[in-house]
Amino acid sequence: MPKSLLWKVSGHGAKGDCYIFGTFHLGIKPNAEKLAQYDSVINMCEVFYGEMNLDSVDQNNILKHAFLKGRNLESCFKPEDFQWVSKHLKDSNDIDIADYKKFKPAFIQTVLAAMELMKSKNVDDKNFSIDQKLFSMAKARHKKLRGLETDEKQASMLFDETTVEQQATNFIETLKKENEKEDTGMLTKLFDYYKAGDLENLNKLANETEIGFDKEVLLDKRNKNWVDIFSDQAPKQTMFIAVGALHLPGNIGLLNLLKLKGYTVSAVMLK
Repeated sequence: MPKSLLWKVSGHGAKGDCYIFGTFHLGIKPNAEKLAQYDSVINMCEVFYGEMNLDSVDQNNILKHAFLKGRNLESCFKPEDFQWVSKHLKDSNDIDIADYKKFKPAFIQTVLAAMELMKSKNVDDKNFSIDQKLFSMAKARHKKLRGLETDEKQASMLFDETTVEQQATNFIETLKKENEKEDTGMLTKLFDYYKAGDLENLNKLANETEIGFDKEVLLDKRNKNWVDIFSDQAPKQTMFIAVGALHLPGNIGLLNLLKLKGYTVSAVMLK
């Protein structure tokens, strides 16, 4: 598989060339400076699609799915597990679990994952995420701005698809894995593979290391939905689509699903 984050999709009745870019939901220092090279590609397309239309995101829509209803966080865990989680979060990140007593375990796990990534020297906390940068480029070019899903749909997928008890189990498994240091070097590999555009190894790494990561919910189902949207819109308009890089590779990745639909999919190698 060619090493590239940008792929061209054409043929099979598409109005013209469309492009899919694999983003990283944070600003990565080396890549953040190179994103301007994609501006000309965005300008060739009529519509910009992100996972969501960032101009339409309402944090309240997201939080209402993150909140527990009629119970508190402690009730999601066995007593001994809750004690262990409380101590672990305090010792490892100086987090008081009482501050999160109204939130679902999956929301807390998402917050912690972002915190861990932000500790990396590869992340540029002075700049917006890559998604935001690409969105801003498209907006400056006065492109039509669209989302493949709404903020509510994405929040529901993240926080409502599994029971809070299963979320608690996933959360504990993830924390224990980190505590045992089984993922030493994983973040370094993650960033290295992404910066190299190595989607194949990025996919392998995700499959080998993730616990509490429901691939069918977070990737497979959404990929199938997004390919249907692409097939509906491709005859009508040319598109630049920016989604998380892990949505691209694999048998149920966007690139393979589009090939199976009959589209021609090829890597774009920019300098």
